[in-house]
Amino acid sequence: MAKKEKPKTITYFIDEGGDLTLFNKRGQSMLGTNGVSRFFAVAIGYVEGDPEAVDEALRQLRIELCSDPALNGIPSMSPEAGKTAVFFHAKNDHALVRDRVFSLLPKLGMRVLVAFRRKEKLIAEGRDAARYGRKLTDNAIYDDLLKRLVRNRLHIAQECTNIYVARRGTKDRKIALLQAVDRAKGNFSAAFGPRDFATVNVELKYPVDHGGLQVIDYYLWALGRLLERGDEKYYRAHESAYRLIMDLDDTRNAAYGEWYHSKKPLKIN
Repeated sequence: MAKKEKPKTITYFIDEGGDLTLFNKRGQSMLGTNGVSRFFAVAIGYVEGDPEAVDEALRQLRIELCSDPALNGIPSMSPEAGKTAVFFHAKNDHALVRDRVFSLLPKLGMRVLVAFRRKEKLIAEGRDAARYGRKLTDNAIYDDLLKRLVRNRLHIAQECTNIYVARRGTKDRKIALLQAVDRAKGNFSAAFGPRDFATVNVELKYPVDHGGLQVIDYYLWALGRLLERGDEKYYRAHESAYRLIMDLDDTRNAAYGEWYHSKKPLKIN
C-alpha cells in the first residue's frame, strides 16, 4: 500500500468548553455553584480538505436562516444583536438554528480531539499549590491541555501548520501558546525521535473570524451536554467525528487517564 503523502499545509482550530472557576475570593470551592461547570475541556478540530470551504458553508447557512420567515422573531437572528446573524455559537443559538447547524456538521468533515479535566481534581491541585505558596493559574491549565492535544499533530504537514486559537480574555497570549507548542514538539521528539517539524503559525482569532472555530464550539457544546448533564443526544449523533477524547483525571487504570475512541467509546457511566 502506498504511503499517504503529507499535506503541504494543515489548519487546526482550537477552542475551550466549560469554565475555569475553582474558588471564590475566600478560597472556597465553587464546584456545584450555579453556572460553574464540573469539567473544563480544550478541543482541536481539523478538516481533510480546504478549511475555507467550512467558512463558506456556514456563511451560506446563515444567509438561509436569516431569510427564513419562521425565524424572523428570534432576537438572536437580528444583526443588531451580534449573535447568530453574525456567527454561530451553540450556547446562544436558538434550538431551531442549532438543529440546522448540527445537520450541516457531518458534511463539513471536521475531525475532533478533546482533552478534559475534572474540577474536583483541579481544586485539589490548587489547594496543594497554595500550601507551597504557588498558584494554579487558568493559563497553566489551558496550556497543558493544548500541549497534549497538539503533541502528535505537529509533524503532519510538510511545510506549514496553522493553528487558529479562539481568543480567551483580552490579553495577547500568542507567545505563551507558541511556547506550549515548542514543549509539545520536545515531548514528541523525546518519545519518537527527532523530527523535522513544519513551520507553526499560531493566530488568536474570534469565532466570527473563521467558521472552523464555530464548528469546534458546536462539538464542544455537544460533549459538554454529555459530561455536565448526561444528555447524550447531540454527542451520539456526531460521535464518529470525535477521533480521541482524553479524560486526564480518570487514573484508575493508567496514570495518563482514560482515552476514548472508536474502539473504546465514551459511555455515560
